[in-house]
Amino acid sequence: MATPCSRCPDREAVYTLRYRWPTLTSPNLREISLCSDCLVREVEERASKPIRRWMDAQPARLRLAVGVSGGKDSAVLLKVLCSIADGHDGGLEILPILVDMAEGPYWSESREAADQLCWDLGLGLQVVSLKELLGASLDELVSRHPPPSRSWSACDPCTKLRNRVLKQVLDQLNVETLATGINLDDRAANFLFFSSTPQGPEVFRRGLKALHAGGGLIHLHPLITVLDEEAKVFANLNSLPVVRRDCPYAHENTVKACKRGLGVIEQSLPGFRYAFVQALASMESASREWYPCPTCGLLLAARPGEPCEGCRLMSELIEAQVEYARAPGERTQ
Repeated sequence: MATPCSRCPDREAVYTLRYRWPTLTSPNLREISLCSDCLVREVEERASKPIRRWMDAQPARLRLAVGVSGGKDSAVLLKVLCSIADGHDGGLEILPILVDMAEGPYWSESREAADQLCWDLGLGLQVVSLKELLGASLDELVSRHPPPSRSWSACDPCTKLRNRVLKQVLDQLNVETLATGINLDDRAANFLFFSSTPQGPEVFRRGLKALHAGGGLIHLHPLITVLDEEAKVFANLNSLPVVRRDCPYAHENTVKACKRGLGVIEQSLPGFRYAFVQALASMESASREWYPCPTCGLLLAARPGEPCEGCRLMSELIEAQVEYARAPGERTQ
């Protein structure tokens, strides 16, 4: 039997969010099922909040560079940004940038997906070749150091070189803010991985900001409250063109292994990823004074008596579920 949407009972749900409330140790398991329209609206609302906060803080022209890869997350990010830009009178200039790391089926399909997406959204894609800029592609760099002779994964130079190229391009464009499609699962997995590296003590003290200090760039992560599976469903519902192949170096991706591990924990402890990122957020604002959340009791609230971000988000989801469960004439206008 099909599961009805928690907000639109007459429609079939395409996604169900499960979590324990009010804490992970609570025996109360809650579920919120969403139909296609409600899921799209939910992701757009969550992702748009940090974007609008950034827009409100800008004193002049709104220019935002977006790192795209051909993957689902950057596709979702561009789709949300275009929706915001369409409804913004002041004008938001979106500058998609793809760093072409190498040749081969995966990389060519990534370029094609990103190019098609930007065409569909009416955006101009700037493609920057790593080989043309630095003299060697990622494949050439990695091939010089076969696995037995190196202690690093191919993801290390891929990430560092891509960030270096993006910084160089943004300097040329005179743009200070870079938005990327890092979602909630990515953030949790990155923290889990880097906490076991030499940067571990600093990461535990300051969170992932310890890895991104300096550089003169403002990093914007609008999908930070969007789960990996939510982004996947959103991309499918909107028929966004994305690369379907796996990266040829996926087997070396240790962060992806951490993400799988978090997924296993999530199965037994629904809501774990949200709580994990909550703790990370508190580390990244260690210089601020924090207060106990009246709901979960953790020192994650920005002001006395106010709920923390995680509990606030869950409260909004629950309130929306109750509101949509009412008869149309009983709903709050």
